[in-house]
Amino acid sequence: MKEKEKFSLFLFGSQACAPCKALKEKITIWSGTHPQVFTGYVSIENNISLAAQENILGAPAVLAFVEGKEAIRKIGYFSLEEVFAALDRCILYSD
Repeated sequence: MKEKEKFSLFLFGSQACAPCKALKEKITIWSGTHPQVFTGYVSIENNISLAAQENILGAPAVLAFVEGKEAIRKIGYFSLEEVFAALDRCILYSD
């Protein structure tokens, strides 16, 4: 999907990760006002090879892509609001 969509945001998470659940909920709410951004959740337990391919070794992790190229990578403790703001800037400047 990262190559098909102009903007995409992926959360790599784990069932045992409480912050992952909170981030997933916030991303779902945010995506409701950002239909131009494809959002997806990747369970690292069920998609070990995909996580490894993206060099994700822990959760939570957020990767954002603009036109198929990685634009944002946050792993561990980070501000999701900063991620949203950076993506908003990317969207604004792409118009």
